[in-house]
Amino acid sequence: MSVVEEIWSLASENLRKQMTEDTFQKWIAIIQPVSCQDDSIKLGVSNSFFADWISEHYQSYIFDALQETTSKTWKISFEEGHDAPAPKVSYQASRPNKLKAKKQSEAMSRHPQINQ
Repeated sequence: MSVVEEIWSLASENLRKQMTEDTFQKWIAIIQPVSCQDDSIKLGVSNSFFADWISEHYQSYIFDALQETTSKTWKISFEEGHDAPAPKVSYQASRPNKLKAKKQSEAMSRHPQINQ
């Protein structure tokens, strides 16, 4: 993991605690760490709409999270043309469907007339 990825990972976890999961997923989880040098950090977003919206509504939160994470004051810029990361599927999220399928399979084997 690069330095900018590590910084962003810690800062975004800080941000996650400050907002609803839905808001975090819509506006923060889509941000990609691009680069950092000296006191500047570049964050990637998909297009100008996201860059403008995040700048207007969340930049102060991002600024505070970065500062809290690194004890450093950052100049934040957004770069367009970055796809959002693929959503992470947790084991817990996929488990209920597997359990349901297993229970259905067990019920079908105990009651073969259901299969007809």
